[in-house]
Amino acid sequence: MKRLLLVLLLALPTAALADSPLTSTDLTVGYEGHPAVEEARSSGQVEGRVLQFLIGPAPNDQKAAVINALGWDVGGKGNGLLFVQGLAKKRGKTPELLKLKELSASDRFVLGYLLALDDYFELKPLKQGGRDLWGATPQDLLAQAAHSLEGDFAVHYVRALVEAQASMETSWCAAYLGPREVLDRFPRNKRNMKPEAVRAAQSYLELYADDCGDSAPPPEQEPYTPNPSKPPPGRHKEKAERLPDPMYEVYDVDRLWTHVAAGTQGGLVIWKSFEPIPIRWEEEFICSSVVVLDDVVWAGCDSRVISWDTIVVESWLPNTDNDAEYYALVKGPGGALFAFYGGRSWRWDPRGRAFNPVEHQGAGAYHALYRSNGEFWWIDFLSAIHGPKGAIELSSETYPGRDPRRFREDALGTLWVEDFEGGLYRYDDGSRRFVHHPGLTEKGTGVAIDVERERTWLLHYTKGLVLQRPGRPDEAIDLSDLGYMRDIHLDPDGTVWVAGWGKMVRIRSTGKGWERVDFAKP
Repeated sequence: MKRLLLVLLLALPTAALADSPLTSTDLTVGYEGHPAVEEARSSGQVEGRVLQFLIGPAPNDQKAAVINALGWDVGGKGNGLLFVQGLAKKRGKTPELLKLKELSASDRFVLGYLLALDDYFELKPLKQGGRDLWGATPQDLLAQAAHSLEGDFAVHYVRALVEAQASMETSWCAAYLGPREVLDRFPRNKRNMKPEAVRAAQSYLELYADDCGDSAPPPEQEPYTPNPSKPPPGRHKEKAERLPDPMYEVYDVDRLWTHVAAGTQGGLVIWKSFEPIPIRWEEEFICSSVVVLDDVVWAGCDSRVISWDTIVVESWLPNTDNDAEYYALVKGPGGALFAFYGGRSWRWDPRGRAFNPVEHQGAGAYHALYRSNGEFWWIDFLSAIHGPKGAIELSSETYPGRDPRRFREDALGTLWVEDFEGGLYRYDDGSRRFVHHPGLTEKGTGVAIDVERERTWLLHYTKGLVLQRPGRPDEAIDLSDLGYMRDIHLDPDGTVWVAGWGKMVRIRSTGKGWERVDFAKP
């Protein structure tokens, strides 16, 4: 398909020139009806309401949609210059005197994306041979913005699109892998961009995956989109055949007696541990956190916290914010339960049966954990790890990793960090340092220690399990058909549960090998 597309690009001088990672990716999907987006689509120029929106404090994903709606022109558009002129006027100076250091990270993001679309063949600065602001290329500006806005998915994704454009002449595979790497680095619950826009962009970028051959990672599945024809959240489904496929990205798993509880793309799903068909579904958009406490399953989701005591489902902390935040549940000392959401925090009061607001350090953390010894640890996404002694820099002697995602505490009380770039690190309480654990060199998403059977289970995001036993070589269990694996759970009898895309799997020893059973919709 792409070979034909290349022939068309070479043969046709007009419309076919639009085929590129910059001009064929539509980031306005999901933002239809936004006043600035519609005006940008109509005018095609940075002026009036569009200019005021881009120089204002709006979220960067909305700014990206507006810039995308402005479109492109083979002969150039000049919107970058219009933006700089408007920015200079706001600062009370002439454009020539405006310096790069005076632009905020968001300003650099906007200017970089505008310049990239102004002349997407050349990716030129405002002025060839210019200095300071006038000589900064789109790549320069977006790299600076991404460095300052490390947790801003929209900025990193647009930067990857521009880099993909620059890669087109040398490697179509690289044009695919750049944006894809950003998706791998930012889980869906940390993406400040409409999932429809990401899906629309990726539907085009997937065309370039063929050039990667067998090394290309599998495409991301479509995110769950609520269907107006379905019953509203809060009504559970007792029959498995009514469960829609898109809900089955499993984020988090825990056990309550014979039940297996999973937080998924589409809500809280309950299985019996001996029956591979779900018995209950509480519909919700993304439940990324599940804990079991006092014989109750708790799930932290997009718009509420859900509890289930095997009979009754209840909802707590209803929320209507559309801000890519999700309730994170953290078990604390003495059986406490905390709910974190966007910097706010609550503590569950079992007597009053209510979540009461409290002040809590790390309430806006990417992930947080109380250890059994009472220590509180939390991750500031792509910035630092925080523990009882304060902040720990990434890529430091204390923590060599660069991309920590989640803490775990194993059966021996050892603290672990899952690092997407480095694999797994365990904390040495004596030296107070994190040590890289052999077995995984990247994309660590789980670890479980089976003390009784002397087994250490490691989970890789896309490959599956690695089993480590004393005096024996590592054993790999390929689960790559699951696509993405985000959690591992170990039962007392040695059974291992792995959360994947579309299903969970149960792994048991048969004495001669490993038995796999898929838990999913029939």
